[in-house]
Amino acid sequence: MLMKILTFLTLLLSVLCFTGCSSEPEPFNVEDLKVLGTSTFSKNAWAEAEREERGAMLYDLLKTHNLIGQPVEVVSELLGEQTSYYIHDSFPAYQVGPTNVHSVHGIGYIMAFITDPQTGRIVKYDVVPKLTKKAVSLSSL
Repeated sequence: MLMKILTFLTLLLSVLCFTGCSSEPEPFNVEDLKVLGTSTFSKNAWAEAEREERGAMLYDLLKTHNLIGQPVEVVSELLGEQTSYYIHDSFPAYQVGPTNVHSVHGIGYIMAFITDPQTGRIVKYDVVPKLTKKAVSLSSL
């Protein structure tokens, strides 16, 4: 009887761990970029902008240009040479937004375009550290 109870508890804990303890981060939500601003994106404006102005253009960029599934070269054609590093050289990354936050990637926010190593196509986006209204609003103090 004790063996059946132990087996049941082991199975229960395993199921709970696999379903409730996921280490997968929350999916990227383009709407979250609004906290950085909603300025209109243009290739020329981006090229001349500082990081805060670039952050304000991200929402419009991703709303008007569907980059998922596109070859990674499309990013450099639109945004120019990358200005940061994110996990791997093949993931174009750009310093954007205010500099009042810190992460393992340095000071400020980084917008990264994650690519599939086999196809060279963009599969998802990431901003680090995670965007929050509180962190962004501190930059206006």
